[in-house]
Amino acid sequence: MTSFSSPEQNIGELNLKENSVVVDLGCGTGHYVFAVANALNALGKKGVVYAVDVQKSLLEKVSAEASRIGLGNVRVVWGDIDIVGGTKLADSIADIVIISNVLFQSENKESFLREGIRLLKARGQMLVVDWLDSYAGMGPSQTMLVRPEFVTQTLLGLGLTKKRDFSAGAHHWGIIFQKL
Repeated sequence: MTSFSSPEQNIGELNLKENSVVVDLGCGTGHYVFAVANALNALGKKGVVYAVDVQKSLLEKVSAEASRIGLGNVRVVWGDIDIVGGTKLADSIADIVIISNVLFQSENKESFLREGIRLLKARGQMLVVDWLDSYAGMGPSQTMLVRPEFVTQTLLGLGLTKKRDFSAGAHHWGIIFQKL
């Protein structure tokens, strides 16, 4: 893959099923939210995607756009993803947790990852995508980059297993983990 990171292609790496519950932590403007919602609708319209962010203005935009394009399976949740329990979602709610292009912004990366694990059901998957480099200012500064080795070491230490690395675009790395 030589293109920019594509949420549609990246979620294709997951075991998405028609009734999947997906949580996008740090959803931003909703690129993954909309890709997942559309994929779930194509599978049978039984799944749901939670769009979680600390920025209420972004959640308002996600909610408005979901309504505009008729995605009734999107739920917006205001929450602090840097704190375990900060999303206020129930334990073990998610079949899939997505953490894309947001971990580099986290002030407490381990706590953020723990929140993602708390949300996962047994056998659930965690998709982590982040920047490979700063690319002359297009991505985060060099000092903010999160290396895949750090994420792998942290998540393995927190009890997840690594399923595989995948190509997440020309400027991103991607890894899928699983909760046992």
